[in-house]
Amino acid sequence: MESNRLPLTEVIAPVYRRLHLNRKNHVSTHNFIEGGRNSAKSSDVSIEVILDMIEDPRASAMAIRRFQKTLASSVFNQFLWAIDFLKLSDEFTWTKSPLQIRRNGTNQTIEFASLNSPEDYRKIKSFKPGPGTYFKDILYEESDEFDSYTQIEQTNLTLMRGGPFFNVYYVSNAPFNRNHWYSVKSRTKRPDYYYLHTTVYDIPKEWTTPAQWADIEFMKENNPEEYKHRILGLPGNNDLKVFTNIYEYNYDNIDDDVLRRWDTFACGLDFGYRPDPTAYVVWYYDEVHNDLYAIGERYEIRLKTQEIYERITDCQEETGINERITSEIDLRIIDELYDMGLDIEAAEKGPKSREFGVKWLQNLDHIYIDINKTPNIWREFTSFEFLKDKYDNITSKTQDGNDHTIDATRYACEQFWKNSHVQLSDRKIL
Repeated sequence: MESNRLPLTEVIAPVYRRLHLNRKNHVSTHNFIEGGRNSAKSSDVSIEVILDMIEDPRASAMAIRRFQKTLASSVFNQFLWAIDFLKLSDEFTWTKSPLQIRRNGTNQTIEFASLNSPEDYRKIKSFKPGPGTYFKDILYEESDEFDSYTQIEQTNLTLMRGGPFFNVYYVSNAPFNRNHWYSVKSRTKRPDYYYLHTTVYDIPKEWTTPAQWADIEFMKENNPEEYKHRILGLPGNNDLKVFTNIYEYNYDNIDDDVLRRWDTFACGLDFGYRPDPTAYVVWYYDEVHNDLYAIGERYEIRLKTQEIYERITDCQEETGINERITSEIDLRIIDELYDMGLDIEAAEKGPKSREFGVKWLQNLDHIYIDINKTPNIWREFTSFEFLKDKYDNITSKTQDGNDHTIDATRYACEQFWKNSHVQLSDRKIL
């Protein structure tokens, strides 16, 4: 009996048994737990941390996410769920201000912190484990949200003190980009590293609701590429992908003080009617870090000018961003939208403007896309591929079609790439 309350078979799925044994036997220090959605990654790790606190009276824990805004609603609630699931509610108390979980009658605690700035790191340094305990268990939830491993490594050096054994958990949905630091780090071979890839098919079927299974089967049938990434946890095929710098993020998770510093926005419009859609996109450009963040979109067929105006103003109200729009050249529609009140201008274009625009996008360090707010941007950017010749060799030419948000993005960012030093070469250009 684990925790003297529930048998192990009811607590931990078979796919996570090795992780459980590694913890108990001090086999691995750094544990990379990644894969598809709905595979109980966070649930299992929260259970392991609670079990460790029960088994080892010296064990305290630190749970970290990139942004403060997400701590209470995600990882904090996940630990409360684990305590209840293990029938240990009488063993723990908790507070929400500050966020903390304490084991009754001991000095053991679970502390919660964000890690997005030097100030956040200084706050983490100020945390002290209770007397007679140490931060034995350290959890980085949604690890792929962090820009690099450097900030995590620095934090580990601060926290991993005062005890003989440590369990560091890096929990993440599989990054789309094979070159994401998380993917690279999890492939590193070290004796104290453990790597586990899981999917919803690895856990007992009854742990997933019928409604969730219905959504999964619908995605599998209607959007197989998205199914491979989100459910099976497979990265994109970087050999064919034009954009290998795509990263998923959640706009709503970003702290308000960070958003207030965003001040360089780009809005673009690509006209269509039928079968091609009209696409309107909104981006934030972080020139210091050479990153682009998708913020909003509208994407629809058969839109007349008045309806285009309504969709754009609706998006402006939703995002709070009404910067000047750079659009595809259609002077009649541009004049009509301008007369309706939009601040809009035609893109300059010019020789090889498509090639230069896409090359500039390729050269960005990161293109961050919120799959929930901007699903069409995500779909087009992640599926945009180089073409093959008749001998099945990859060429430098790209597909023609399903690139409406990409075109709108090129127009939006024309102000940036025309002032850059982008040069075309023989490889990875269009």
